[in-house]
Amino acid sequence: MKSRGAALTMPGDTETPIAAERDCIDTSGAVVRAFFDWRHGPVEEWAIDMDTDAGRLSIREGGKRLSIAGEEVRLGPEREYPALYERFHQLIASKTDDVDVRSLQLVAYAFLMGKRVPTEAFGER
Repeated sequence: MKSRGAALTMPGDTETPIAAERDCIDTSGAVVRAFFDWRHGPVEEWAIDMDTDAGRLSIREGGKRLSIAGEEVRLGPEREYPALYERFHQLIASKTDDVDVRSLQLVAYAFLMGKRVPTEAFGER
């Protein structure tokens, strides 16, 4: 994934973004645009929407519900945390690591090269 641009919305009294926009190009040349906004209010929101040429993919309730182009997809039992802890066990037992720094590089690019967009102070909400 190659970064093309970023905008970080920063409250006046913090150095942590409260919203972000990212423009990238994936390895096959497809344009990827991502929007993140943590200003949803006091209730946690666990939703991801991806608009594709085949329709919208929506993930809700932290991955418990999935729909593609408006059609609910039946999911199996929750496996995220059990699978994660199984992987931790394998890594510890084999005394190895498993690190993919690409996501950290994308975030670093956003902070180093992205445009900062000021917004009202977080403490004023």
